[in-house]
Amino acid sequence: MPWKARRVMVVALLLSSFLGFLSITFATGVGYVWGKMFTGDSEILDLTSTVLPIIGLCELFNCPQTTGCGVLRGCARPRLGANINSAAFFLLGIPLAILLAFHLGFGFLGLWLGLLTAEACCLLSMVYFLLQTDWFQEADRAWKLTRVDDGNLVLHSEAHHQQILVTV
Repeated sequence: MPWKARRVMVVALLLSSFLGFLSITFATGVGYVWGKMFTGDSEILDLTSTVLPIIGLCELFNCPQTTGCGVLRGCARPRLGANINSAAFFLLGIPLAILLAFHLGFGFLGLWLGLLTAEACCLLSMVYFLLQTDWFQEADRAWKLTRVDDGNLVLHSEAHHQQILVTV
């Protein structure tokens, strides 16, 4: 049932966003402590405590965008997910990271800010395309792609006004 597929997508995105929120909470909470497990150098500890919250933000965006990519793969649209990822990282994130880190003086922090920008762009694009998905059309495509031999499927009529039970 198409509305159930949409609901599952929304629940999956919300749950993965919650996991991303846990990641940022963890990364922010252990910023200074995490570095102390590996070194006592105050410069590295300061850098670690500065960068870990940004890494947490990256995970806040990465968790739901990865889930969105999985939904697109499940809808037999992996090319769209790959194109979104490629454009976000190669056309936006990496050039911005290089610009920030090496030309605008942000250093190591600039590399992570470029990645953060790519993650945010990727997530927003994924959510946009997923919200535009016609789930009745996707259910119809799934039925055609899988060519189920037995069982019952509930499909939506071509007019999208009435549901019909199709026995295959």
